[in-house]
Amino acid sequence: MSAKHKKLLFFIGTIVILLVAYFAWKFLAAILAQGTIENYTRSTVPYGFVLMWFFPIVATSTLFLGLARAKK
Repeated sequence: MSAKHKKLLFFIGTIVILLVAYFAWKFLAAILAQGTIENYTRSTVPYGFVLMWFFPIVATSTLFLGLARAKK
């Protein structure tokens, strides 16, 4: 892997980590604001779409990246 690829991968990884941290913070803040976890649904929590779309896309992308980069 060249230095250019390492820089790009580091930059993208940093952005993804920041996005995940931001959405996790909003998610936990929304649950704590409700005062209870029993009323939790994706539709009542701000940024609930992240649980349904963003995390699975990131996980699948990471899996395929790992499979593509694996040495046989």
